[in-house]
Amino acid sequence: MIQAYIYGGLDQVELSYLHEDVGLALEALYGAQADEIAGQLARHFERAGLPDKAAHYFGAAGEQAAAIFATETAIDYFTRAWH
Repeated sequence: MIQAYIYGGLDQVELSYLHEDVGLALEALYGAQADEIAGQLARHFERAGLPDKAAHYFGAAGEQAAAIFATETAIDYFTRAWH
């Protein structure tokens, strides 16, 4: 509910910057282990309009999903990494 309220008050540019800030903060926090939260980072960077960073993390998330035989999820992540 709080997230919906905050999102409703922001325009697309503000949302983009917010997602970029969150993605960068999570990358810094996780450091070398950032790929552990690849799905979250991919979505933040995608929403921030940073396709190269999003593609990297979508690829990592796809590999993680494939490793646990989550085939549909892996296909979704890999497809998003290539677009």
